[in-house]
Amino acid sequence: MLNIIIFILHKSGDIVLGILLTKLLSDENLKRSSYFLKHQMLVLYLDWVLQKTPFRKPPEEEDR
Repeated sequence: MLNIIIFILHKSGDIVLGILLTKLLSDENLKRSSYFLKHQMLVLYLDWVLQKTPFRKPPEEEDR
């Protein structure tokens, strides 16, 4: 009896996992992931450039 329940759970898990993978790997999701990845790379590059650039203090104005 326990073997049958385990077998049914295993098969249903395989089916659900297969459906989820099919939906996750659809063309629309891959395009969205690619778009997101490109933006993340751009943000990381800009962050790196900004950290590399030294910050200059504005010239101090003379007190009058």
